[in-house]
Order: sequence, then structure tokens, then C-alpha cells
Amino acid sequence: MEIIEIIGFLFAVLGIYYSAKRKLIFWPLSIISSSAYMFFFYEINLYADSLLQIFFILSSSFGWYSWYKNLDENSDVLIINSLNKKQLFKTIAIILFSGVIIGFIFKKFSNADYAYYDSILFSASVVSTILSAKAYIENWYFWIVINSAYILLYISKQAHLTAILYLILIGLAILGLRDWKKNLNV
Repeated sequence: MEIIEIIGFLFAVLGIYYSAKRKLIFWPLSIISSSAYMFFFYEINLYADSLLQIFFILSSSFGWYSWYKNLDENSDVLIINSLNKKQLFKTIAIILFSGVIIGFIFKKFSNADYAYYDSILFSASVVSTILSAKAYIENWYFWIVINSAYILLYISKQAHLTAILYLILIGLAILGLRDWKKNLNV
């Protein structure tokens, strides 16, 4: 277990807790966590995960701004949105298509471990982050599935603390989903 993994772990747990509570502080905490994990994943040859952290760092700025703009003027509470069935189908298709393309690239041109599996999770994480930044409730469903799949990957790479983190993130995603459902279109 490396100190960089511990830093990423601590800031991720704290950040996701605040995300579930719809607090803007989530975004800067996410930047710190993602910065730490970017280096950690690179060290253990999970290049798609390392690349994903760069995306998280950049998208956190967008998310921070987007959530700020979507605060209810009267209550300072984030306004929650929902995808329709057509949007949901397109979202899943984008995840699968881009994941396979990225997986092919990593498989062909790198020594990445679990290239396709990791790349589909990468694509799903990118899309889910965008859904989160735009305050779509479906982001929580995606995160529950994504984090469950990541646990298996991290156990296979002996990243046990990170696997525990993703177990905690599943619990926080369930809490976030519950909280956001209460506030959907309120």
C-alpha cells in the first residue's frame, strides 16, 4: 500500500460523501483524489484508469461550475434531472462502443492489463461523470455497476485498499441515489 493510494482513498471517500449530499465541495476534493490516483494507477499499469483520472481532474472544474449554475436560487440546493429512455439507450451504446475502441487501442499498442474490461469501465466512468456534472440521477445507477466491476479489477491487481474504497463508494452511491430520488424535480 502506497501513500499516494491512501491520499486518493481518503479524499475520494470524503468527496463522494459530499456528492451524495449535493455539496459543491465534492468537486475540489475530487480533483485531489484524482490527482493521487492518476499516479497510482500508472504505477500499476492500469493506463486507462490513469487516463481516466486526468479526465476527472478536468471535468471536476466543469462539474463545479455546472452544479453552481444548477443551484435552486431560493434554497441553494442542486436541481436534479432524469434521462428519458431514448437518452438512456444512447448513453449505454456510447459507453460500449467507445469502450471497445479504447480497449482495442490499449490492447494493440500497450502492455495494459485487462485492456477491454478496463476501457469499458473507463468509458462508463467518463459518461457517468458527465451525468453527475449535469445532475442526472442515473449517474448513481451507473456508479453502482461501475464500482462493482472495478472491485474485481483492483483485487486482481492487488490494490486492496482501492478495492475497499470502491466498496465504500457503492454504499455512498446508494445513499446518493436515495437522497437524489427524494429531491428529483423538487
